[in-house]
Amino acid sequence: MDAPDCGVLARCWVGAILEVAMSWLRMAPGERPDAARLAKTVRSFNLRGAGMSC
Repeated sequence: MDAPDCGVLARCWVGAILEVAMSWLRMAPGERPDAARLAKTVRSFNLRGAGMSC
């Protein structure tokens, strides 16, 4: 993957993380999944989606 594609990939990662964080914050505190478990899930999803290419 060349450098411009890696930049797009990085922006996608950040967007996914921000969306998950905002969704999590909008949930009632008693309904929120564990933050550490959620972070691991998002990390796994992003790395699979990127194919760890950069």
